[in-house]
Amino acid sequence: METINKGLVFLEKDWDGGRLPEDLVEESGMIGSTFSIIESEKSARLGGYVKRGGEVHFLVNKNDYPSLELSKERIFLATDFNGWTEAIGEPQWELLPKNSEENIIQLSIDWKVALKLKTFSFKFVTERKVWLEPNDPISRSEINELGSRNFIFNPQRTGQDILCFELMEGPRKENLDRWINVVPSGKFGYEQTLEGSSFRVFAPRAVTVDLLLYKEKGMERYPMTRMHDGCWEITLLDNCEGLPYKYSVHQVTRKGESELFEKEVVDPYARAMDGRNGPGLALTVQPSEKKHSFRTPQKQDLIILETHIRDLLTNAPIPLSEMERMEFRGLSKWLQSEDCYLRKLGVNAIEIQPIHEFDARTKEEYHWGYMSVNFFAPSSAYASNAKDGSAVHEFKSLVDRFHEAELAVIIDVVYNHVGVPSHLSFLDRELYFSTDENGNLNNHSGCGNDINAESGAVRRLVIDSLVSMINDFDVDGFRFDLGELLGINLLSEIEDELLKVKPDIILIAEPWSFRGRLPEKINQTGYSLWSDNCREKLLHFVRGNGKQCEIINLLKGRLDEQNTHPWQSINYLESHDDLTFIDRLCSPDDWKNDRPPAPVIAQAKLAIGLLLLSPGIPMIASGQDYLRSKNGVQNTYQRGDLNALDYNLFRETQDFHNWTKELISLRSSKEGELFRPYHFIAEDRYISVKGPHDTIAHIIFAENNVSVSYCLLLLVNPSEQEINIPLPAICYGKKETILLGESDSILGTMPPLCLQVWKIIG
Repeated sequence: METINKGLVFLEKDWDGGRLPEDLVEESGMIGSTFSIIESEKSARLGGYVKRGGEVHFLVNKNDYPSLELSKERIFLATDFNGWTEAIGEPQWELLPKNSEENIIQLSIDWKVALKLKTFSFKFVTERKVWLEPNDPISRSEINELGSRNFIFNPQRTGQDILCFELMEGPRKENLDRWINVVPSGKFGYEQTLEGSSFRVFAPRAVTVDLLLYKEKGMERYPMTRMHDGCWEITLLDNCEGLPYKYSVHQVTRKGESELFEKEVVDPYARAMDGRNGPGLALTVQPSEKKHSFRTPQKQDLIILETHIRDLLTNAPIPLSEMERMEFRGLSKWLQSEDCYLRKLGVNAIEIQPIHEFDARTKEEYHWGYMSVNFFAPSSAYASNAKDGSAVHEFKSLVDRFHEAELAVIIDVVYNHVGVPSHLSFLDRELYFSTDENGNLNNHSGCGNDINAESGAVRRLVIDSLVSMINDFDVDGFRFDLGELLGINLLSEIEDELLKVKPDIILIAEPWSFRGRLPEKINQTGYSLWSDNCREKLLHFVRGNGKQCEIINLLKGRLDEQNTHPWQSINYLESHDDLTFIDRLCSPDDWKNDRPPAPVIAQAKLAIGLLLLSPGIPMIASGQDYLRSKNGVQNTYQRGDLNALDYNLFRETQDFHNWTKELISLRSSKEGELFRPYHFIAEDRYISVKGPHDTIAHIIFAENNVSVSYCLLLLVNPSEQEINIPLPAICYGKKETILLGESDSILGTMPPLCLQVWKIIG
């Protein structure tokens, strides 16, 4: 920071005039304005050098080192190519006064000569061998092997790499108490009415708000009127349908001062956007028309596949253009084929990674979508044309194609923080975001700007956007990223409001954040929660480090003890984040002929079998059914190359894919109802026997009112040897049918690392 109201941005190469400096400031939770390159002398003082014309000037201001008394000292440039200390006393490496300013000294080298040296370390040293440490550790410097800091000369950083900006504070907490709990009423965003084109935005502490409308002849500015309820409104007689627009928001620069600063923001209610920076598009979105008889599965019947649009399409075995492989319409085309991977697997619900407008800089940039910049607009990066709002009808069409394929659509939504630009922050930083006692943005999300879930404006915005996704696109449910940051109150309010719109809505929450976990009373709601407990216990068990009692509890749906219904657990072994489950079972170096070792595949079969045959809602990640590996890379959010599904691997791991399909088919069958109860099954309908070497015999009895009396027997052998598992007496003398697995021996004798399911009748 320069002063209390100014700051510096250090880039890794010269500024190209783009948004990057603003991005960096916003990612730090600040609002900056008037970005400009700092003067060359200051750049040289901070970074050790600057390029002027055809020369590079290495510069020292002796006043920057008051404790060293350098006024009469000779100072030299020391680096690898002059032997470091050997440069001391050599005139060609001495820094000399610049004009009449004796305290500012410099050494000039021809730029072409410096370029030949490429990147190198350097330092300034006095004739007494006193080394001058860089004053700013952020600038062009690094720690050397001796633990001291050297300057770094980099031809890509010539002095155009350090920018100064004005730090804009806005109203901070002034008058915030008056508005923080106000829940805005009425319609927001653009609306075509009988009176004309109406625009409305909630910004109660802004000084002025203007509508910026982009017409063929250029941008036109219209002052908006502030209403008593904190909203700004304007109605134009012209029909603005399809026109790009933004808001220009003026705020005070600092509390108590009359100066203003201006920021252009995209309407938080914009229904489509032309990229992350906007503008938004004035569009009327018609409610979705149900063209089919699709019904959302009951919660206990859900089998979810988590997936990403581009991971599915990159290598999809269907003729698609390069653009279609990045877009909603590409997936819509593939879903119409009976040979589509999503249709053949047998799951009945798709959880799509975020599709709201996110902060990808280009269409081609691979992005997971967890940095939303708008909560209404489907991502323009997935649209055939970002400028005409095609994202709206193309996403609507995609949902229709999913429903035609009998697949429920769950959208992964991110409301706990936002991406860059932070349009809401420009609208009102403290109203929309959570701050600490010092006024800094809270960061329990790890992304730098936690949303203020207590704010009435936030609650209204979030709920309106969710209702829009249901009414306008016919989506079936939502998974809330880092749901803990939304809090139990907002999550409960969301449920109450969405049930009025869609009684069978699917609600899923990630129950943690860096702040903690959701309180136990979340079990009094209709939310299902990701169960990291299931993931860890299962993986430990199949690797020989688990406990029989934990797996028996999983098979009863009671591993997460706080739940009041089995379906409140989303059971999974793998998700988009972290390692794939096969990479946790073995190293990619252990693979041969595109297959993991046979014992590892057996462990994986056992793990996914227990997952899919346990009460709760099972979720698998796309590609998990054919043992997709990410080469042991834990965080692949920018690695489209590792995340893209390679359908050629089906040939090598077809047996595992078929096993997964068998499990899904069994779970979905009539007998499989015993694996997917809505309520907890009474304890007297279970018999569980712990055998040697962690083996388990687990019986589930059908209810007494079924026409044929039967029970299901699960035999589990996690050991690497054949085991004869002791069976309850009920199993003997009954008619037996194997529903899953293979058996060449008598009932109860289990091959190594094996899972079997038997139907016992009579």
